[in-house]
Amino acid sequence: MAGERILPGVGLTGYWTPGSDGWGAAMDANMRLASALIQARVLSQVAAEPVSPVNGDMHVITAGVNLNKIAIRDNGAWVYVTPQAGWIVYDVSATEHITFTGTTWDVLTTGGAGGGGSISLVNATAAIALTNVHLAGGVFVRMNVAGANNITIPTGLTGVEPVTFMWESGGQPTFAPAGGVTLQSPDSKTKLRVAGSQATLVPLGSEKYALIGDIAL
Repeated sequence: MAGERILPGVGLTGYWTPGSDGWGAAMDANMRLASALIQARVLSQVAAEPVSPVNGDMHVITAGVNLNKIAIRDNGAWVYVTPQAGWIVYDVSATEHITFTGTTWDVLTTGGAGGGGSISLVNATAAIALTNVHLAGGVFVRMNVAGANNITIPTGLTGVEPVTFMWESGGQPTFAPAGGVTLQSPDSKTKLRVAGSQATLVPLGSEKYALIGDIAL
């Protein structure tokens, strides 16, 4: 093969030099990836691949060396796809959509909101590193993490919409700005106060955020 390159997005391969040989296997991989990810759905989220799979089965792996990858059973073997932040797939067993934040798969549901908009409900079961997906507008994050946990605010985000967090169960969440990020709140409070507390993080630009709501030191 000659001239080929990886294309933007999911990473299909294209642009072989006309007349070059050996592109068939890569094109087969292209078709498999496109077939799996267009209207993507997985049977379940599992720690390890099922021992008696059927070709066409797909799962999200939740542990081990393939953590967070999408496992696809094809032609008698497992093929693994690394997700990108913002991907959404349907979990058949849980009857819900899940979205990849860049570090975890979270539940994503939508419902009506005032003014004709929508709210994306995210169920976080692990510590969060904020991404532009969270700052896309209308996102409500339910924190259900075993043990105290951080909501990290990294540098370099470009999202401009507020995001609201609720401490629903588990350990107390703390908003943790990375170096170079300024978090402005009354008396420098950074924690959700009690289970049931809610707070909204508002991007102010230039790596600054305001935190407002039921918060504590």
